[in-house]
Amino acid sequence: MSEQLPLPEPAGSRLVFSAAGNKHVVRHYTAEQMHAYAAQAVAAERERWTEAVMAELDGNGQAQAIVAYATRA
Repeated sequence: MSEQLPLPEPAGSRLVFSAAGNKHVVRHYTAEQMHAYAAQAVAAERERWTEAVMAELDGNGQAQAIVAYATRA
């Protein structure tokens, strides 16, 4: 993927300290948030792939057949 989708708002967070005393914020996400995020990422990648294939192939129906085959469920 060339672009990264923005993460959803975290369900929670906490402050942790490293052994060296550095502070870090650890964000927590629910499984549902991450499943939705993954579904969005897959859909975006599929759309980019479809556009790339369509740009490479001519308009004689070949591109549509390839995309339909590759994205079948």
